[in-house]
Amino acid sequence: MRTKKKAIFRIAVAATLPTPSLIALHDAVTSADRASRLGQRYEYDLLRAAAAISVFLCHFFGLVGELPREWAEWSNLSGFFQRIGSLGTNALLFLAGFFVARSLSGPEFHYRFYVKRRLAVMGGPYACVIVCATIVSLLAPGLSKFEEDVNPVSYLLRQFLVIPGLFPEAPLLTVAWILPIVISSYLLAPLWHWPVREANVWKRAAYWSSTLVGAVLVFSLLNWDLRGLSVLAGLAGYFLARAIESKVTGATVPLALLLLGLACGVYIALGTAWNWDLPYLGLLTLAMFLVTASVVSTSATKIPGALLPAQSFGQAGYSFYLLHGSVTKVMLVILFPGFGYNLSAPSDLVLALLLCLGAAIVGSQVLYRCVEKPIRENVDANGERRLSEAERQQVIESLQPRGPVRYSRADAEYR
Repeated sequence: MRTKKKAIFRIAVAATLPTPSLIALHDAVTSADRASRLGQRYEYDLLRAAAAISVFLCHFFGLVGELPREWAEWSNLSGFFQRIGSLGTNALLFLAGFFVARSLSGPEFHYRFYVKRRLAVMGGPYACVIVCATIVSLLAPGLSKFEEDVNPVSYLLRQFLVIPGLFPEAPLLTVAWILPIVISSYLLAPLWHWPVREANVWKRAAYWSSTLVGAVLVFSLLNWDLRGLSVLAGLAGYFLARAIESKVTGATVPLALLLLGLACGVYIALGTAWNWDLPYLGLLTLAMFLVTASVVSTSATKIPGALLPAQSFGQAGYSFYLLHGSVTKVMLVILFPGFGYNLSAPSDLVLALLLCLGAAIVGSQVLYRCVEKPIRENVDANGERRLSEAERQQVIESLQPRGPVRYSRADAEYR
């Protein structure tokens, strides 16, 4: 009786474990699915890089402050970069919504696993930067954001919860104001997508486009900030792009979409430089949609070697976004004055810009490779920890037949 129970137990355990062939099949299907959903397209990394650079320039010139009057050209350039910072932030929000929609279009979507992965990827780097910012605040009281008569430990704990927006206080990281918007989209978008989860791409595009139009009307009537709708625009833009992709047969349409998107971007830049009265958010949404639709509609191409550094920078875009403001402020307020370095000439301003950008890139690469990238690689698309190669081999070996192989009558007839 005991032997029979052991046999039943072994059969039950074996049934729950993947066989070697299933592991290989799962790996192949996962790779193909990621490629089909444009998970490896370098163009999106370049878009992230451009948006992150614009946000950096905005914050750098904002921290530098007002320039001398005799630096007229640099003053105009400073004003231009400070105005385009919001465009870069909205572009990052659009891409966040775009990738949320791409996850929703996966063949097997599990809400709990999806949220678990997203929160892990966003929360890990954020926690590291918060800890570093706290250390800097304690070592340099002039940069501290701790309010008087407030317990620093309690304040720090609330900062870890600022992502869901549970507390209305200002975040320790200025750039963290967009995180509640992104996290809310992660939590709510799959629920809103539920009615059309089995519909075709055209119905999904119509559903999300009407949702975007309705949200714009509601936000406009209530005088709410429209920047949060950039994520919703990215969601609608993805399904519209996939709908266009289903009808595109040649290279003419993708090229036309790309040229129109770049033309909108140039028009926005000119309008920002000359202070034209433009609907910036609407034009930016249109430009981002046209560019991303052109990427979706074209076949995947290999990245040119000259763009590899830009792609690496774009992959670490989230880490750069979290770090660049703190690094720039520390260098401009503490390091440069401490070494007697003052911005007394335009050449000093250019040198300070390059040093701050270089330090922010190095710091973001360290944060990305030490924290963000391991999280992405160790947590699969379903939110579960991936098996290491040694663990996979252990599973495979445990499933190998032990002792003489015996075939049943069905096996003999099959052969």
